[in-house]
Amino acid sequence: MPHRRKLPGLDGLRALAALAVFVDHAEQTQEWVGREHFDGNQMTSLGRQGVEMFFVLSGFLITLLLLEERARSPATGQVSLGRFYARRTLRIWPLYYLVVFVLWVVLPWAVRFAPPQIHDLCEVHTRTMGAPGDPRLPLYLFFLANVSFWLYPHVLCGAHLWSLGVEEQFYAVWPVIFRWVRRPLAVFGALVALKVGLHMAVEYDHPIVSWLLSEHQIFLLLELSKMCHYEAMAVGAAAAYLAFHHRERVRRVADAWWTRALVAPLLYGCVWLAGWNQGFHGIDPITEVPQLGYAAVVLLVSQRSAPSRVLDARPLAWLGERSYGFYMVHTFLMVLAMALLERAGVHGDGALLHAVFYALSFAIAAGVAALSYRYVEGPLLRLKDRRFSAA
Repeated sequence: MPHRRKLPGLDGLRALAALAVFVDHAEQTQEWVGREHFDGNQMTSLGRQGVEMFFVLSGFLITLLLLEERARSPATGQVSLGRFYARRTLRIWPLYYLVVFVLWVVLPWAVRFAPPQIHDLCEVHTRTMGAPGDPRLPLYLFFLANVSFWLYPHVLCGAHLWSLGVEEQFYAVWPVIFRWVRRPLAVFGALVALKVGLHMAVEYDHPIVSWLLSEHQIFLLLELSKMCHYEAMAVGAAAAYLAFHHRERVRRVADAWWTRALVAPLLYGCVWLAGWNQGFHGIDPITEVPQLGYAAVVLLVSQRSAPSRVLDARPLAWLGERSYGFYMVHTFLMVLAMALLERAGVHGDGALLHAVFYALSFAIAAGVAALSYRYVEGPLLRLKDRRFSAA
């Protein structure tokens, strides 16, 4: 499989995932300040499904890169863990720690200049940040924001960083498994089967569960499975194996007319199914179905021989390329947009105000993401490709 810098359509999928998260958080922000907002299972699940798409993409791309690197080293069949971790560090850490600095240092200081309503809402959260005994900052510094998300009160404008904790934990573990285990995908498969089996056994009160585990141990296992999201990376990794080992067969399917017509309904169906299942309070294997759908979309889109008219369109490709910065900064910039509207005396509800808030929030977030990509991410990406590219 030839080494390629980019695969078609994936920037577009990143952009759609980032927009899904943006919409969900925009509605949450408006609800937070007491303004009219959309609600319902579909809207609530939209952001989470965008994050699931990011997880599937990570599992797919990282595994594909590892497979390609191993194939280019036929003598040893090994991958360089040092180069891998150097690439991930340059890609993730600088902007991540810059945002953590903003959340803990800049935001609490800036809140004092906010209009009264925004100030009061923010001050409730910022007064405890960094206080003695607050465990959240150490967890964020060590990429355990997902642990903080499940165990402690949410960090103002920083709760979404739980997904970066999941990503970094995946990056820390998966290359090691890939290098030293003969069948690495089987490890993830076993973990997914264990998760589904545990959830089903708890849901239907199987006696063997209560015999083997205490109630507290069951709770901890369920919470751990929620924090890790390894099943999304697993299906992405499985798609990468298909792309690598069955490239021509997958490409024939991906180029078929009916496949092109299937992509959009499949994406919509996965989001709808996740929203419907969120209204069902039990736990069942349906939780994993949307991730399989996203993996199928990623596999088919990435292996097409021709670019997609929609997913490779310039606006989506532009946003997808800057989606990491956009995702990292959009939450506190939404609060800034709401504060600006309050300061300008723009009050009330209605479709027009809704649209103004969306437009202002998106414009600020996209602008800051563009600056981040040009002055922070771009130079580091070039350094990563120049010094630590896979051999």
